[in-house]
Amino acid sequence: MDSHSTIKSHEIRLRGPHPGLSTDDAAWLASLPGILRIESPCPTRIKISYDLHHICLRGILQLVAWRGLHLDASLWSKLSYALIEYSEDAQRETLNIPIGTHEALRKLAALRDTPDHSHTLPDDPKHTTAHNAWNRYL
Repeated sequence: MDSHSTIKSHEIRLRGPHPGLSTDDAAWLASLPGILRIESPCPTRIKISYDLHHICLRGILQLVAWRGLHLDASLWSKLSYALIEYSEDAQRETLNIPIGTHEALRKLAALRDTPDHSHTLPDDPKHTTAHNAWNRYL
Protein backbone atom coordinates (compact mmCIF):
# COMPACT_ATOMS: atom_id res chain seq x y z
CA MET A 1 0.00 0.00 0.00
CA ASP A 2 1.27 3.45 -0.77
CA SER A 3 1.34 6.29 1.73
CA HIS A 4 -1.70 7.97 0.17
CA SER A 5 -3.94 5.07 1.13
CA THR A 6 -3.72 6.16 4.77
CA ILE A 7 -5.24 9.58 4.03
CA LYS A 8 -8.95 9.36 4.85
CA SER A 9 -11.80 11.80 4.27
CA HIS A 10 -15.16 11.40 5.96
CA GLU A 11 -18.19 13.36 6.99
CA ILE A 12 -19.25 13.68 10.61
CA ARG A 13 -22.86 14.59 11.26
CA LEU A 14 -23.93 16.63 14.26
CA ARG A 15 -27.32 17.21 15.84
CA GLY A 16 -28.85 19.70 18.28
CA PRO A 17 -29.15 21.21 20.79
CA HIS A 18 -25.61 22.45 20.08
CA PRO A 19 -25.63 25.05 17.29
CA GLY A 20 -22.89 23.27 15.37
CA LEU A 21 -19.19 23.59 14.72
CA SER A 22 -17.82 26.95 15.83
CA THR A 23 -14.63 28.50 14.49
CA ASP A 24 -12.94 27.74 17.83
CA ASP A 25 -13.95 24.07 17.59
CA ALA A 26 -12.70 23.89 13.99
CA ALA A 27 -9.38 25.52 14.90
CA TRP A 28 -8.95 23.16 17.87
CA LEU A 29 -9.64 20.10 15.71
CA ALA A 30 -7.34 21.35 12.95
CA SER A 31 -4.50 21.70 15.47
CA LEU A 32 -4.61 18.02 16.43
CA PRO A 33 -1.91 15.69 15.09
CA GLY A 34 -2.97 13.89 11.94
CA ILE A 35 -5.82 16.22 11.00
CA LEU A 36 -5.15 17.54 7.51
CA ARG A 37 -8.27 19.51 6.61
CA ILE A 38 -11.61 20.50 8.13
CA GLU A 39 -14.60 21.99 6.32
CA SER A 40 -18.06 22.74 7.62
CA PRO A 41 -20.44 23.14 4.67
CA CYS A 42 -23.34 23.58 7.09
CA PRO A 43 -23.62 23.74 10.90
CA THR A 44 -24.57 20.06 11.21
CA ARG A 45 -21.81 18.54 9.06
CA ILE A 46 -18.04 18.38 9.32
CA LYS A 47 -15.94 17.16 6.40
CA ILE A 48 -12.60 16.03 7.76
CA SER A 49 -9.43 14.62 6.23
CA TYR A 50 -6.83 12.88 8.37
CA ASP A 51 -3.84 10.58 8.27
CA LEU A 52 -4.51 7.11 9.61
CA HIS A 53 -0.93 6.88 10.86
CA HIS A 54 -1.79 9.47 13.52
CA ILE A 55 -5.52 9.20 14.28
CA CYS A 56 -8.60 7.28 13.21
CA LEU A 57 -12.28 8.14 12.94
CA ARG A 58 -13.05 6.59 16.34
CA GLY A 59 -10.54 8.92 17.97
CA ILE A 60 -11.89 11.93 16.10
CA LEU A 61 -15.46 11.11 17.16
CA GLN A 62 -14.32 10.83 20.79
CA LEU A 63 -12.58 14.18 20.56
CA VAL A 64 -15.60 15.85 18.93
CA ALA A 65 -17.87 14.50 21.66
CA TRP A 66 -15.41 15.58 24.36
CA ARG A 67 -15.44 19.06 22.87
CA GLY A 68 -19.17 19.20 23.64
CA LEU A 69 -20.56 18.71 20.14
CA HIS A 70 -23.46 16.29 19.81
CA LEU A 71 -22.94 13.50 17.30
CA ASP A 72 -25.83 12.35 15.17
CA ALA A 73 -27.17 9.16 16.77
CA SER A 74 -29.20 7.91 13.82
CA LEU A 75 -28.93 4.28 12.81
CA TRP A 76 -27.39 5.26 9.46
CA SER A 77 -24.60 7.24 11.16
CA LYS A 78 -23.89 4.47 13.66
CA LEU A 79 -23.68 1.83 10.91
CA SER A 80 -21.49 4.04 8.74
CA TYR A 81 -19.10 4.80 11.59
CA ALA A 82 -18.92 1.12 12.59
CA LEU A 83 -18.01 0.06 9.05
CA ILE A 84 -15.39 2.81 8.75
CA GLU A 85 -13.91 1.96 12.16
CA TYR A 86 -13.71 -1.73 11.28
CA SER A 87 -11.97 -1.07 7.96
CA GLU A 88 -9.55 1.41 9.54
CA ASP A 89 -8.67 -1.03 12.32
CA ALA A 90 -8.06 -3.77 9.75
CA GLN A 91 -5.85 -1.45 7.70
CA ARG A 92 -3.93 -0.33 10.79
CA GLU A 93 -3.26 -3.95 11.74
CA THR A 94 -2.16 -4.76 8.19
CA LEU A 95 0.25 -1.81 8.17
CA ASN A 96 1.48 -2.64 11.71
CA ILE A 97 0.29 0.67 13.08
CA PRO A 98 -0.46 0.01 16.77
CA ILE A 99 -4.10 0.50 17.67
CA GLY A 100 -4.53 2.74 20.67
CA THR A 101 -1.48 4.93 20.28
CA HIS A 102 -3.13 8.02 18.86
CA GLU A 103 -1.10 11.05 19.88
CA ALA A 104 -4.23 13.22 19.94
CA LEU A 105 -5.92 10.82 22.37
CA ARG A 106 -2.84 10.80 24.60
CA LYS A 107 -2.99 14.58 24.68
CA LEU A 108 -6.68 14.34 25.54
CA ALA A 109 -5.87 11.96 28.40
CA ALA A 110 -3.30 14.48 29.65
CA LEU A 111 -5.98 17.19 29.54
CA ARG A 112 -8.31 14.96 31.51
CA ASP A 113 -5.71 14.59 34.26
CA THR A 114 -5.14 18.32 34.69
CA PRO A 115 -6.89 19.81 37.72
CA ASP A 116 -8.55 22.67 35.80
CA HIS A 117 -10.80 20.28 33.85
CA SER A 118 -13.61 19.28 36.18
CA HIS A 119 -15.45 17.08 33.67
CA THR A 120 -14.14 13.60 33.11
CA LEU A 121 -14.07 11.31 30.15
CA PRO A 122 -15.05 7.67 30.33
CA ASP A 123 -12.13 5.30 30.08
CA ASP A 124 -12.21 3.46 26.80
CA PRO A 125 -10.47 0.08 26.99
CA LYS A 126 -10.70 -0.20 23.19
CA HIS A 127 -7.76 2.17 22.93
CA THR A 128 -5.63 0.60 25.64
CA THR A 129 -4.85 -2.82 24.22
CA ALA A 130 -3.27 -3.34 20.85
CA HIS A 131 -4.90 -6.53 19.58
CA ASN A 132 -8.55 -6.49 20.61
CA ALA A 133 -9.99 -5.18 17.34
CA TRP A 134 -12.67 -7.88 17.06
CA ASN A 135 -14.03 -7.24 20.55
CA ARG A 136 -15.15 -3.76 19.52
CA TYR A 137 -17.58 -5.11 16.95
CA LEU A 138 -19.18 -7.85 19.07
